[in-house]
Amino acid sequence: MEIREIKYFLAVAEEKTITAAAQKLYISQPPLSRAIKSLEDKIGTPLFIRDPAGLELTASGRALEKYARALLLQHSEMMREMKAISSRLNNRIILGANDGTYKFVIPHLVKLVNENIENPEIIIQHLPTDSIFREILDGTIDIGFARTPIPDKEKFDVLEIHKEGWAALVSKKYEWKTQSGGSTTIKQIVSQPLIFPSRQSLYVPIMEELTIDGVLPNVICYYFKLESAVVLADHGLGVAIVPEITAAMINHEDYVLKPISDLKLTTGYCAIKNKEFSTEIVLQLWEMIRRSGCFLAD
Repeated sequence: MEIREIKYFLAVAEEKTITAAAQKLYISQPPLSRAIKSLEDKIGTPLFIRDPAGLELTASGRALEKYARALLLQHSEMMREMKAISSRLNNRIILGANDGTYKFVIPHLVKLVNENIENPEIIIQHLPTDSIFREILDGTIDIGFARTPIPDKEKFDVLEIHKEGWAALVSKKYEWKTQSGGSTTIKQIVSQPLIFPSRQSLYVPIMEELTIDGVLPNVICYYFKLESAVVLADHGLGVAIVPEITAAMINHEDYVLKPISDLKLTTGYCAIKNKEFSTEIVLQLWEMIRRSGCFLAD
């Protein structure tokens, strides 16, 4: 039985639905369902039954829950002690960065660490945003960097390090009447085929802001990485809704990037760490980030 399976089992037991548990764990529903089925196969008995209130534990499930909580607590305490020892011996810091932060934040941060901490050992993991959240809670990442907004903020300590608005990105080959001028408006872009970010916490509020008189915007596809948004725009598929920092990634001879002047939603980057536990060196770095305020690599 793996620790991952125990965490999955307890999440389902607490939330009583696969959907809510998957959201809590920052994973999709199919792998969670498979993990629960695999655990039941290993034990040889069902752990849940369905009733009108959702999933309820069987007698076997209730017995497992008692031992699972104790085991998870022991595992958490063991990981904290091992990380603390490793941190003291090696000045080790494990950072997690997503698409944009890997490029724009991490270079600045590595410089900051090397200038202020003696003989640091910096490990950088390039991960999807949801994986960063999950691994911070698991204790395998010390500090993560991701684009705001951050779900379940009560689980994390959060420092905002960059704030920006949204812009419309098109290839200069794309026929769009509003290519002149320095900015654009919601009314000017909603009639176009649109390319949205794929992360739900980003595209849902944008979708709401771009819905006029009950008419939804014409979203033709979603991008996972900023680089993908640029590629899709380059193919002339439509107007990509992107963070303003995308300007640092494009050749302005080939693209038009216009801030959306009346879209008041903002996004940006933030630093995230586990609210419950941090080693001495992580707290030291966290304070350096806090003092640095808003920063991005050149």
